[in-house]
Amino acid sequence: RDLPLAKVPVVRLDRQYVQARGGEGVQSLLSEKSAVLLGCGAVGSHLAGHLAGLGLGTLRLIDDERLDSDNIQRHALGIEYLGQNKATGLARALGRHFPHQAFLARERKVEAVLQEEPEFIAEGHLVIMALGEPTLERRVNGVLGLDRPHVHTWLEPLGVGGHVLVGGMGVPGCFECLFEADAAAGLRNRA
Repeated sequence: RDLPLAKVPVVRLDRQYVQARGGEGVQSLLSEKSAVLLGCGAVGSHLAGHLAGLGLGTLRLIDDERLDSDNIQRHALGIEYLGQNKATGLARALGRHFPHQAFLARERKVEAVLQEEPEFIAEGHLVIMALGEPTLERRVNGVLGLDRPHVHTWLEPLGVGGHVLVGGMGVPGCFECLFEADAAAGLRNRA
């Protein structure tokens, strides 16, 4: 009776409370899903942050490049990550910001991961390609087939425009369908 009463502030950071604040039904569904992001450059780094902000349970990141001064202006990571691998840097940064989610990184070329550890890509519910290499994306598109949901995204030179193509959702069309033979230029993207 003689002890003073004091209000103790409680700050909840547990997964159930934090994610319920963003929309309980959608959050619980997304927290059980995973996505694979192929390419963690200018486009991919920003996509990674948005996917994490949605409450995605696991994000698998693949990129063999390091963040350098040529692309730091466009990249989501700050100068403290200069010289570090983009996938690993994103996994660390996002893991600190979103502690209830898993961020797995591979510091290898996509081709190497496809050959040495295909389940790292195959186990994702969604595959997002932000590679900027149409030939590689055509190969990955062929591996994924028409049944695996995947997204291709790329920017035009000088940022003139951007494109997004969704595939593997049971609708006609795929990334391969964008390409046609051109007598002068070889294969060209009709988009």
